[in-house]
Amino acid sequence: QTLEEREQQTECEQHTLEYEQQTLECEKQTEYENMSLLEQQTEYEQLTLEGEQQTLEGEQQTEREQQTLELEQQTLDEQQTLEREQQTLELEQQTLEREQQTLEREQQTLEREQQTLELEQQTLEREQQTLEREQQTLEREQQTLERGQQTLELEQQTLEREQQTLEREQQTLELEQQTFEREQEKLELEQQTLEREQQTLEREQQTLEREQQTFELEQQTFEREQEKLEEMDLEALPIQSGHPAPSSEFNLGRNSRLVPPFNEKEVDVYFTLFERIATSLKWLQDIWSLLLQSVLVGKAQRVYAASSLNQSSDYATVKAAIPQAYELVPEAYRRQFHTVYTALRKDTVSLCPKLKQNNEREKNTFLLVRALQPIKSLVGTGVS
Repeated sequence: QTLEEREQQTECEQHTLEYEQQTLECEKQTEYENMSLLEQQTEYEQLTLEGEQQTLEGEQQTEREQQTLELEQQTLDEQQTLEREQQTLELEQQTLEREQQTLEREQQTLEREQQTLELEQQTLEREQQTLEREQQTLEREQQTLERGQQTLELEQQTLEREQQTLEREQQTLELEQQTFEREQEKLELEQQTLEREQQTLEREQQTLEREQQTFELEQQTFEREQEKLEEMDLEALPIQSGHPAPSSEFNLGRNSRLVPPFNEKEVDVYFTLFERIATSLKWLQDIWSLLLQSVLVGKAQRVYAASSLNQSSDYATVKAAIPQAYELVPEAYRRQFHTVYTALRKDTVSLCPKLKQNNEREKNTFLLVRALQPIKSLVGTGVS
């Protein structure tokens, strides 16, 4: 058995050896084939390398030509740039010249500005001095304002005292109103008698109107004569006026221009103003009524025309008659008092003088009415 096994092993080994020999032969054939292929590849590669070398040589020649062209273009570009630079240099030279001129001008302007700055500094110094002076004046004004505030406080205290006095006077006025109402009842009785008198007065008014027309004609003639006298610089009065002749030194035409214009809204104030001007100019009191009639208008002119020659030549009678024509009675002053109080109750500084003035006017007219009552009663009894 061992021999058979050995024989079998040897046979197997022989078979393996044969197989290996066959594989070696196959490998040799493949190597030959590979060698032939490698030779063919090397030949092909050599051919390709030669072609590539030729192409590289052509490319090198083209690159050299391109480099030469680029160099030529660069030279051309450099020439153009040089020309442009020359032009720019020329332009820069021109600009530099212009800049030099501008710099010279700027230097001149700077010098002028320096001069102006020096002048402005001087003006600023002067303004500082003026500001210091103004500050001093402001301090002085503040001191004056403080003093004015103190005076205002004192005035307020005085106004409060005056208000207290006004309240007391109002109480007295209320008492007087009660008495006045009682007197009004008496006056109503007298009015009945006065109505009868009015009928007679209407008849007299018709006659007075006729006389007024004649007086207006005489006044026109008087004005014409007065103008003639002013032109001739005569210093005598006309004969038709019926007034006493003034002194030879008195110029009527010249002084009549100094008489203030008559205001129907403030009749009582006008007489005080007229008297002050007459006394300051030293006019004779006999001529006051004559100077006054040249300014009268409206109701005052009618009263003056209706009065007789003796009454019109007396200034006191004219002064007493004209306010009566404007109904300056206590009741009118009471209405005026209330309107002034409601309009000016916010402003105490301007209210107090007006209240005083109205109060004095009301007192004076009330006393005048009380003084005229016995005369009216006598007139009423005489008419009845």
